[in-house]
Amino acid sequence: MVKVIQDKESQLLHRHEMIIEVDYEKTPPSNKEAAAFVASQKKVDEARVVIKKIAPVYGTKKSIIYANVYDSVDAKLKVEPKIKEKKDKDAAEEKK
Repeated sequence: MVKVIQDKESQLLHRHEMIIEVDYEKTPPSNKEAAAFVASQKKVDEARVVIKKIAPVYGTKKSIIYANVYDSVDAKLKVEPKIKEKKDKDAAEEKK
């Protein structure tokens, strides 16, 4: 089950700030799974989605996903810190 708790538009930063509650079976969703899920909900490309935090709810099989969905990839690159991109790139290289 999916419940959108908040979908707030931030015109200054050209993004939607979303808070979503999701149920899961075994493990909480990974950042990549959460980004794909949010992108499918908003019908946008995954490159425009940034997952800020996935917070499991203690004692339940639910997680709260905090995500930002940008209007364009350029808007995302202007706002998001470069450290996050480097961290994601390093994690992808380690898996190889």
